[in-house]
Amino acid sequence: METVFENEYLLTDDMTREYVYRVIYMKQLIAGYAACIVGILLFFLYKDNLSYMVLAAAIICGFTALVAPILTTRQMNQMAKKLHGGERKPTVVRFGDKITMDEGSIHLEFSSDQLIRMKETPRLLALQTGPSSSILVTKDGFTKGDLESFKTFILEKIPKKK
Repeated sequence: METVFENEYLLTDDMTREYVYRVIYMKQLIAGYAACIVGILLFFLYKDNLSYMVLAAAIICGFTALVAPILTTRQMNQMAKKLHGGERKPTVVRFGDKITMDEGSIHLEFSSDQLIRMKETPRLLALQTGPSSSILVTKDGFTKGDLESFKTFILEKIPKKK
C-alpha cells in the first residue's frame, strides 16, 4: 500500500475533550439544554400540577447534558492511559488504498467505505465510522501531505448516501 497521507499525534486530554463535546455529544448537548430551557419556561407559564413534572424533566435533561460528556471524557482518558500501562503512545494514521492506524503495539486497518462522514473541530478532523467511533486526525500533524489536500482526498473517499 502506498501511503498518500500520514498523520502523527499524541492524544491529549484536551483533544479528547474536544472530540467528545464537538463530535460525539454536540446534538445531545443542544437538545438537552434546549429541553431544559423549554421545560423551565413552561413551568413558569403554566402553574399547575403537570408543570412540576415538566420542571423535573427539564432539570434531568439539563443535568444529563452537563454530566454525560464529562463522564465520557474522563472514561476515554482513563482508557487511553490504561491501554499502554499508563503511558500514552504516539498515534500514526496512514491513508492510501486503505487506512491504517498504529498506536504502540496496536494496529488497526479500515477501508474507506467504513467512513460515514468527516466532522471538523478547531484542532481535529474526526472521520466517523459510527455514532461514537472515529479515526482522529490532527490538523497540524501531517508528516506526509497537507491538510487541504487531505480534506479533498478524504471527502472523495467517503461513500455518498443513496
